[in-house]
Amino acid sequence: MSFSVVALPMGWLHVDKGSLTYGKGYGTTMWIPVWAAAILGADYKILIDTGISDPAWVQRDLGMGCRQSSDEGIEQALKKIGWKADEVDIVINTHLHYDHIGGNVVFPKARFLIQESEWHHANQPLETQTWAYSERDFSATDYFRWTFLQGAYDVVPGVRIVPTSGHTPGHQSVVVQTPGGRVVVSGDAANLVENIQEEIPPTIMVNVHDARRSVQLLHRLAQFTIPGHDPDVKAYAENTNLPSVK
Repeated sequence: MSFSVVALPMGWLHVDKGSLTYGKGYGTTMWIPVWAAAILGADYKILIDTGISDPAWVQRDLGMGCRQSSDEGIEQALKKIGWKADEVDIVINTHLHYDHIGGNVVFPKARFLIQESEWHHANQPLETQTWAYSERDFSATDYFRWTFLQGAYDVVPGVRIVPTSGHTPGHQSVVVQTPGGRVVVSGDAANLVENIQEEIPPTIMVNVHDARRSVQLLHRLAQFTIPGHDPDVKAYAENTNLPSVK
C-alpha cells in the first residue's frame, strides 16, 4: 500500500515566536498557520486534526490574533482533495486543544482516536492550560465514537500513532511510511521544523522532560514533517515536498 500525506490549511494565529521554541526568538511576533493533514492511499479515509472552528471566539476569548480565509478550514480542504465529510472514516486528534479539534463536529461517521490520558486531562486540565481547551468543541463529538488509546497504535500497516507527551499529557503524533520516506505529523509536540532539528521543546507544556524526549523521538523517526504551525509547510504539499528534518 502506497501512502501520501497532504498538508491541509486551517487558518492562522498571531503569536510571539518564543511561545513556540522554549523562549528562543522571544520578542519576534509572527503569523503561524494551523495545519491538519490527510493520509491518501489507505483503504480508509484518515485525517489528522481538524483545525479551528471559530476565529471570532479565539480573538474574543483568548485575545489572540486569528484569521481564516474563505479557502481555509476543514470543509474547504476536503473539497480540495476530493473528499466529503461523511466519507471520512478515521480522525486522529494529536491532542484536544481548540486549534486541533474545531472541525471534529462535521464528521458524522468518523471514529476519533485519542490517548485516554489526553481525554482525562482535557476534562480536568491544569489551570495553566484551561484556556487552550474548548469544552464546546470536544464535547460536540458523540462520546461513543471516541476510541481511547493507551500508547502506540497501528491504525493500518504503515500508519502508526506514537505517544509524544509533554505539550499535553496525552499528546500523540503520527508516523506514515511513504515511498519517499517517513513523514511525521507532529501536532504540537513540534510547532516548527526547528523544534525537531534542534530538539527544542515547545514553550506551552505540562512537562519539560517529556517534551524534550518527544522532540528527540521525532528527530529519530522523521525524514519529512508537518509540524503543527510551521510557515514553511505549503498548503497541499505532499511527502518529499514537505520540510525535511535531516
